[in-house]
Amino acid sequence: MGSRGRVVGFVGSKGGVGKTTCAVHFAALAATVAPRVTLLDADPNEGSSAWIAEAAPAVHVERVRSSDQLLRAVPLLAAACDLLVVDGPGNDSDATRSCLLRVDLAVLCSGVSLLDLSALRDAIDALETVRDIRAGAPDAVILPSRFGQTRVAADALASMRGVGLLVVSPVPTRAVIADSPGQRRLAWDLDSAAAEPLRTTCSEILNHGKQTTPQHRRRPRRP
Repeated sequence: MGSRGRVVGFVGSKGGVGKTTCAVHFAALAATVAPRVTLLDADPNEGSSAWIAEAAPAVHVERVRSSDQLLRAVPLLAAACDLLVVDGPGNDSDATRSCLLRVDLAVLCSGVSLLDLSALRDAIDALETVRDIRAGAPDAVILPSRFGQTRVAADALASMRGVGLLVVSPVPTRAVIADSPGQRRLAWDLDSAAAEPLRTTCSEILNHGKQTTPQHRRRPRRP
């Protein structure tokens, strides 16, 4: 174990794409294998910090309310934990760029509508700007959420896969996943079978963080 924990940030250029849901479940899953996991709630809604405090109390919680606070907090918190999970703001803002400036792995969360794909393009543009500054960092993956068995969703997924970044398994639209924030529970504690796709996606991200390869740092294309 190194002296600094790995930093994984969940970001999105619009709300309603499952960013906080995935960040909370990822942190909770990580806490089952790592002794010191911290979730940093950088979303103005502060939904993840209140939720995870009840759903996974083993995860330490911190909050920031500005991009400057985020930039200062991440290195300090990472030095005191094994994994720092950042729930970034769900919009195209200075705080989103600040998150990208500090994380080791950026999880770009996106739905499958045309508006979602447009927001994903904005997130990729921000990622490329930060990569120019940080000489190629951070690593990044795309997380498709609210996925259904429709032609629109299939076309959106194909577009994401053409970007040049790793696309993890889509998180489908499931009632148990949508209901979990309101119940302050983890989806797989409510219905393990129905929430298994979400667990699979979180596991993929956790494992990817352990085996980053140069091919995932290629310049992405716009979807």
